[in-house]
Amino acid sequence: MWRQPEFLYDLAYNHKSLLIIGKPGVGKTTALREIANILSQNKYLNTVVVDKTCEIAGDGLEPHPSIGRARWMPVGQANHQAAIMREAVENQTPDCIIVDEISTKDEVGAAKTIAQRGVQLIATVHGTTLPEVLHCRERGDLLGGCSTVTLSGREADRRKDKRKEVLKRGKEPIFSAAIELHSRSRWIYHPSIKEAVDTYLEGEVCYGQQLEPGRAVACTSIPADGSFEYSIDHDPRGVKNPSQNTDSGQQSLNKKRNRKKKQSPQQQGPNGTNNRFTIKN
Repeated sequence: MWRQPEFLYDLAYNHKSLLIIGKPGVGKTTALREIANILSQNKYLNTVVVDKTCEIAGDGLEPHPSIGRARWMPVGQANHQAAIMREAVENQTPDCIIVDEISTKDEVGAAKTIAQRGVQLIATVHGTTLPEVLHCRERGDLLGGCSTVTLSGREADRRKDKRKEVLKRGKEPIFSAAIELHSRSRWIYHPSIKEAVDTYLEGEVCYGQQLEPGRAVACTSIPADGSFEYSIDHDPRGVKNPSQNTDSGQQSLNKKRNRKKKQSPQQQGPNGTNNRFTIKN
């Protein structure tokens, strides 16, 4: 019998608005369908699915059983999606709205309307990494947008690069958290979009989780030319690469590894496995 990945339950029920970022074919719509099914099992929640191209629940007279008891609102014509999103939040008394493919300024505006009403929003967007969406003219406001700001001389002197003109986040993000789908078996989870965007614009690293079948490990997001690169070995304190360590350094590293092996998954800290998001096949 098919069992849904357990971490999807946590994502669905943490009451955060979630943005799912990915290229075509990596499983964005499949993830939305599973989340809709999970939320619809709670009889106290009113979950509404706004289906832009009928990929979530099909194009029949009735929705596919895969979305459970969630309310289904097919869009019909793609350019009507923003209006259907507004109709969903105004007329359906939703607790959560699920939307496939936000791509235009009008749809971004509708997403903002949903967020302002205090309704949980779970949606997908085309892209590869969070910074790529941030720099997009049409969709950047989903993450708070960014603009050039001129700093005072005193503020510029406090910066390592001494720059006076820098990029800053312009407003509050519409979404609270984000997942980047790099493949069907490798996802990157950003628990705080606000923190990820601010640290990226400052040129600093931020931390998230890399989700793979059977495990979830802490990872470091490293700013790199309008995007993120990810590492599960990066040490922000500047510890040398193990191959470059002295004998004493290597012994210290081996001790740390042995301590990690002795720890159970529940005991491991932010650099270890987090069972809350473990995927069970």
